[in-house]
Amino acid sequence: LSEYKAVDTGIGAEKVTHVSALNSLVYCQNTSDGFGAITFGSNGPSGVIAFTDTKSDEPSGKTLSISFMKDLLLVKREKKNFLYDKIGNEIASSTFDIVDYVSSYMLVKNNDNYLVYSLKGNILSEEGKYIKLYDNYFALVKKDNSLNIYTYKDAKKGILDVNIQIKGTDASAFEISEDEKNYIVKVNSNNYTFDKVTGNLVSGDNNEE
Repeated sequence: LSEYKAVDTGIGAEKVTHVSALNSLVYCQNTSDGFGAITFGSNGPSGVIAFTDTKSDEPSGKTLSISFMKDLLLVKREKKNFLYDKIGNEIASSTFDIVDYVSSYMLVKNNDNYLVYSLKGNILSEEGKYIKLYDNYFALVKKDNSLNIYTYKDAKKGILDVNIQIKGTDASAFEISEDEKNYIVKVNSNNYTFDKVTGNLVSGDNNEE
């Protein structure tokens, strides 16, 4: 590995007594300050994530960083960002910053706006001031600070019968949970309960100023 400026097996801060590199990814920084991943098989080392993308129809340039995002690898290149699995298969890509993903969907940031895309690259939502992804739905706060919940299958139509006004500067200003029958929206230190079927407000004061 003397040709690489730095290497990382991805083990992190765990105490290590032995490392076997066979068939596992090793993350490397080359002498040109590009990042990539290689694996060691029975035939020796081979590239998995390129230090520089030059072979695709629209080359995305040098790999600027590789980091974990949940169970996937977030790969940032000069012109595009990618999600890879841990064996180097490309899962998704975007010209915008990839902020989060859930199942088959990802959250991206374009300047100060957020959008939900499928991992296949299809845009699903309108732009939001901020968006938070959940397993079966996502919450979107519009520029007027109103919040609503949307399903991934029908991402243009809000579930809730009313919009809650958010007081805060980011997605930490609210939290959503659910039980068998209801969505529970916690915002501005208050709880609002909505019926899952009708979207009607069950409890909570939606007239807060």
